[in-house]
Amino acid sequence: EEAAVPEIFTETPAAAPAPSLTHDEQENILIYERLNRAVVNISTEVMTWNWFFESVPQEGGSGSGAIIDKEGYILTNKHVVEKAYKVYVTIADGTTFEGKVVGVDYENDLAVVKIEPGDRDLTVIEFGDSSALRVGQKVLSAMKEPLPPVSSRVWDAPWSLLPRTST
Repeated sequence: EEAAVPEIFTETPAAAPAPSLTHDEQENILIYERLNRAVVNISTEVMTWNWFFESVPQEGGSGSGAIIDKEGYILTNKHVVEKAYKVYVTIADGTTFEGKVVGVDYENDLAVVKIEPGDRDLTVIEFGDSSALRVGQKVLSAMKEPLPPVSSRVWDAPWSLLPRTST
């Protein structure tokens, strides 16, 4: 004799209604979908010394960056590529390129890395104009997770600091 299956396991649950999105949420989603492919993962190798004073490559730092030019220029933080012997850039489709640090701004913790994308059509995040930015305005940040599974995040937050000027 077959056991009866409780009714709660045989009913097909009703589909959950799609959540209504605010205008702000819709805008964030559109920006993410349009620009997510411009956020990259950066990993590095650094040189260290073993007990015999021989140089040995070792895994270095990792972080994210943003493609800022179709020619393969990427903006990241200086501390991500600091002391790097080799720089690797992984783009949204999973392709990894060896990159080269071509510029560093020590005071602002910024660096520019260059890759050779060949004939790839890179998605670019354009620079905005922050001259009219006010404390409390919403800004979006993007990040690519450095460890598998590689994923992207975007979040918004109010801008909380303006550059100081000396008089």
